[in-house]
Amino acid sequence: MTIYCAAVEGDPLSSHKDSYVIRGAAPFRIADQSGRLRTAARIGDFAFCAACGTEGTIVEGARLRRHRRTNILGRLQAEDGDHVACKCATMPTIFSVYGRRHRIVDDSEARPASAEVAVSSGFAKSSVALNYDETFTLRDHATGEPLANVRYRVRTSSKAFFEGTTDTVGRTQRIKTSKPGSIQLDVQL
Repeated sequence: MTIYCAAVEGDPLSSHKDSYVIRGAAPFRIADQSGRLRTAARIGDFAFCAACGTEGTIVEGARLRRHRRTNILGRLQAEDGDHVACKCATMPTIFSVYGRRHRIVDDSEARPASAEVAVSSGFAKSSVALNYDETFTLRDHATGEPLANVRYRVRTSSKAFFEGTTDTVGRTQRIKTSKPGSIQLDVQL
């Protein structure tokens, strides 16, 4: 399962700390963490890149998108990971910071894991197939840079705990469960 978050006005770009999404589809707004309504961005809308000093068009990201995006007034919704076609040699990436309350869940990748593992269940142990998995990439809120070598703890809705340290690009271990549920991620900075 993969979760994509909406890109909205003000979301930062990977190119420079002063780069941001500047325009979106006016009739569709998403509340950020503080409750402020921000205009949703669409493919074809614009962002400002401070690295090259130009306004660029939002284009789909390089990663394969198998899920259906929301259609907003005839154009597809922009999401975390989409790119901006500015004058930089490498297109900057959008980091969804303010549109994280609007999530698109893609279950097409959910597939059984090849191994089974013994899971503690009260007093007895049982063998349970792990059918669902998720991983996270942790990034600095202000800069969008990956948080490498950061301690984290994950608790699933089935009360399972996982602990670890992010890798060099800020990724957590893959959390595998036998059924869908919620995940709580705590970061220890």
